[in-house]
Amino acid sequence: MKTVIFVGSTAFSGSTFFHMILANDPKGFSCGEVRSLFYPYRTQHVEPVCGCGQEDCDIWPKVRERGADRLYETLFEIFPEIEFAVDSSKNPFWFQSQTEKLQRKGIQVRNILIWKSPLEFAYSCKRRNQFAGWDERWIEYHRRYFSVIDEWRA
Repeated sequence: MKTVIFVGSTAFSGSTFFHMILANDPKGFSCGEVRSLFYPYRTQHVEPVCGCGQEDCDIWPKVRERGADRLYETLFEIFPEIEFAVDSSKNPFWFQSQTEKLQRKGIQVRNILIWKSPLEFAYSCKRRNQFAGWDERWIEYHRRYFSVIDEWRA
């Protein structure tokens, strides 16, 4: 059964590293923070570069063209050998809306939360000169996550 694994976390919590480890399986595919393909918030999101290393790769333009509602089905069609895709978009509301769509289509969903303690998160923010407001960001992320994601593993 095809599966999408959503990796949630605050920034600087290791979600990129974790999702790359999961997707390193030959049956897996790394989507990265794929929500930004449809809702860009940085300039590099407007014309994303594929991680395959080929300058003329057309995977993400195809995915964008088919839309967010068919995102994972498109990836499963392009790569029929993969059994699961890992999405580390972090946004709980994205996870919730995609989960509802995927479950209606018979695609299995798993939610994983990368957990850093408040002290660990504060230290990560301080190291990156983003210490101000770390506590509000930590609390707000987890409040949102737990309010919309019913089943998850840490």
